[in-house]
Amino acid sequence: MDYFDLIEKRESCRNFDGTPIEKHLITRCLEATRLAPSACNGQPWRFIVVTKPESVAALSRCMQPFNRLAGAMIVILEAKPSLMTSIGNQLKDQDFTQIDIGIAASYLTLAATELGLSSCIVGWFDEKAVRSQFKVPKNQRIRLIISLGYTHAPQPRPKRRKTLQDLILIED
Repeated sequence: MDYFDLIEKRESCRNFDGTPIEKHLITRCLEATRLAPSACNGQPWRFIVVTKPESVAALSRCMQPFNRLAGAMIVILEAKPSLMTSIGNQLKDQDFTQIDIGIAASYLTLAATELGLSSCIVGWFDEKAVRSQFKVPKNQRIRLIISLGYTHAPQPRPKRRKTLQDLILIED
């Protein structure tokens, strides 16, 4: 698929159909995510891969109900940043770790789209309940959950975005 077609097709799915996802597709998505760029090559992400239907159902109770029919979920944990990343964060007064996790999530969802899957990046969830369900260590923060699955929708919704002119502050 052409890259720009891929971007146009990717959307936040709200109508998963409940079909399980083949393991090799999840592995391909995670492989793409593994290759995402990160500051100082810190790669501050770890993943919990949730594929068992009963685990997906339990996890979906910690977030918005439309996720209950996802075929799988990827919980993205923020790992302790590398020493170089920590120094960079302090010197530049910037949290590169969270930026890196956002980039990784983009890679994962774009890979999913390329493979015929739908996805939704979820940031609104009961972190305490998720932490308890998967016994997440205290030194790791749950940053995002990505729901993956097949959709009922035959076509993506039209995108409602600001115009390019609304986004460009200065063009020199």
